[in-house]
Amino acid sequence: MGALIIKRLADAVHDGDPIRAVIRETGANQNGRTTTITSPDTAAQRRLIEQCYAAAGLNPLETTLVEAHGTGTLVGDPREADAIGATLGRGRPAGKPLYMASVKTNIGHTEGASGVASIIKVAMSMEHDEIAPSLNFDKVNPDIDLDRLHLEVSHHLAL
Repeated sequence: MGALIIKRLADAVHDGDPIRAVIRETGANQNGRTTTITSPDTAAQRRLIEQCYAAAGLNPLETTLVEAHGTGTLVGDPREADAIGATLGRGRPAGKPLYMASVKTNIGHTEGASGVASIIKVAMSMEHDEIAPSLNFDKVNPDIDLDRLHLEVSHHLAL
């Protein structure tokens, strides 16, 4: 079970609340022009990531961890990885990997609660300066070229 209490940063500071993480930007979009509603569109995902980073004034190269949907689907996962690699993996120097994770490898697909679980997992990773391993991850989908996308799946506790 998990819960998030979301407040404006100024209010949380004023109230003396413990601040686990700050959400700098959010965004949502439709999957684009695809054959089915469950098939994501790589270009639409890429544009959304770029828009969120620009609006927040963040440098994608400073991102160390991205929490992906990562459900293991044959179509969706490669498209999601391509969008992440094209935006957050692009221009990444050697030795500075972008870890791609999904809470689903650790706790299963929790449907509506997966978003809350993902935010808690990333906040805890930032707080402890560690990236949890993807415990039940066996092998990458052959349609995802981790090296080309400058992505890495954490198999052990990483910093």
